[in-house]
Amino acid sequence: MKNKKGDLRDNIGDIIIGILCLLLIIGAIMIIYKVFANQEDENAKRVVNNIETKINNLNDGESNTFLIQGFKGAEGWFLAGWGKEEKEEKPDPCTFQSCICICKGSLAGFSPSKSSLAKQCGVKGFCRRFNIDKIVVERDVANFIELSQYVAPGEVGPSSPDIKKEVGNKICTGFQLKSNMIEVKIIKNKNEIKVLQPVDEEKGYSGNCF
Repeated sequence: MKNKKGDLRDNIGDIIIGILCLLLIIGAIMIIYKVFANQEDENAKRVVNNIETKINNLNDGESNTFLIQGFKGAEGWFLAGWGKEEKEEKPDPCTFQSCICICKGSLAGFSPSKSSLAKQCGVKGFCRRFNIDKIVVERDVANFIELSQYVAPGEVGPSSPDIKKEVGNKICTGFQLKSNMIEVKIIKNKNEIKVLQPVDEEKGYSGNCF
């Protein structure tokens, strides 16, 4: 028994050093994670600041198409907008002014309401306000379905599942960002700003489009 106690006393220094090393490793991991998380936030701010600058550089009645640089992790962020006269729930910065927000989250799985977007922006989002009545942020989606899911009389049957049928475009509120370049069209009028993502292919009907 005495030998065991003696061994413990002899090793107490090594045990303390091991615990301290473990704490240092955990602390380093937390710092690295925080740095990367902050970098993603800063990149998101850079995107919305870039869009704000391009809007402000346009005169009333002008429009242009721009390429916006994405960033690593951008697929976890979306862009949305609210007009000051909209009655649905809005992010706090948009209560009294129209605004455009870049927010952490995904458009997939949302119920068809802008209130659902506002709640996500309330958790983490960066908004830029504009002195204008209406702001629209939308994506234009080319809606396709597999012919194996829809076959009209006289058309190719389910034996050709790789052939798709376009069933028209749909306009969806907001758009998801990408890690690569994003094409954005901005239209600025006296009482309205539109930020549009051009046609993007989408298979079948997406319930999150509203």
